Amino acid sequence: MVLSKSAVAPTPGKSGFLRCDLAHDVAFQTRKFIFTLLDQRLASECIPGRYLMLEYSDGAGRPRRACYSIVACPAAYQVEILVHRASDQGMSEGMHKHLVVGSLVLCTGVGGDITAPRFSDFDSLALLAGGIGLTLPLALIRELRGRAREQHRVPRVTLLLCTPALEAIPYLAELLALELTDHWFTLRIHVTREALYQGKGCIYRGRPEQSVLMALGECEGVVICGSQAFVSRMQQIMAMQHGKARCFVEAFSPPDAPTPTSSVDTAAVRVKVPSRGLDFDALTSVSLLEQLEAQGQLIRSQCRAGICGACKIRIVEGECRREADFALSVKERQAGYALACCSFPMTDGLTIDI
Repeated sequence: MVLSKSAVAPTPGKSGFLRCDLAHDVAFQTRKFIFTLLDQRLASECIPGRYLMLEYSDGAGRPRRACYSIVACPAAYQVEILVHRASDQGMSEGMHKHLVVGSLVLCTGVGGDITAPRFSDFDSLALLAGGIGLTLPLALIRELRGRAREQHRVPRVTLLLCTPALEAIPYLAELLALELTDHWFTLRIHVTREALYQGKGCIYRGRPEQSVLMALGECEGVVICGSQAFVSRMQQIMAMQHGKARCFVEAFSPPDAPTPTSSVDTAAVRVKVPSRGLDFDALTSVSLLEQLEAQGQLIRSQCRAGICGACKIRIVEGECRREADFALSVKERQAGYALACCSFPMTDGLTIDI
């Protein structure tokens, strides 16, 4: 299976404010926002399937950054995103509580390159989504639907969605209608937490078993979008079952910090950055990216989820615990490179180059 990086660097200078023109709930704890681009230089970068890098306050009023897929461009100089309200008082909480019509949000760039035109020559495409990870597949499906209705060739598409409950699915009626009317589209929904009396039609109870993923057939392309854990699990299974497929991944949730197993795991270790004259105590339970930023260091970063590869660093001496990342090659890892957002210091005297 060929893993394709899903993010590209934003064009320098392409940043500006967005004005909220609509805020409307479309599913349980999920809200649709439509923004107008006040800086029209962003317009050429905003394509459904790419993502916006936004800055806004979290539930406690602290500035945060996060990435959101462009689900649609409903009109000229407009973009639509979906924001699921997480329970961690993060940026999504702030957007649900305070972002209303007329509010401004700073967009620091546009990234990603998983868009519908990439798949115009594919015969078959599997879209695997976990929870609000549906946003990227939804953007692709809508674009492909438009092409199909203009009589253009589109691949056979299967969307496999894992969701905790039916009420948590944005645009469920739209997806069901597409399943019933368009021969190129197949929908399979796995409800993982809600108690269902029975699975029926395209709706199934529980998580998909490995045999379900095997039954997808020989997919030419696979797009996986969801949490870090979901993406890692699905990528491993699909690599075993569909090794020839090209795989595209996006995971916007940061990797989970290592679970402490002893007092050593919660201790501080000494980290050195000779190129910047930096020497500081770092916690083993916090990513290097967060701790370098706390030291006032400007580190290039985009997705903060191991996808884009923007925060690449090199480990000169010492060891890091590396959580799942999707951007580095085997050769880069062997050469000592790591992603700061997915790396947690382990040993004293850790020396890195940034």
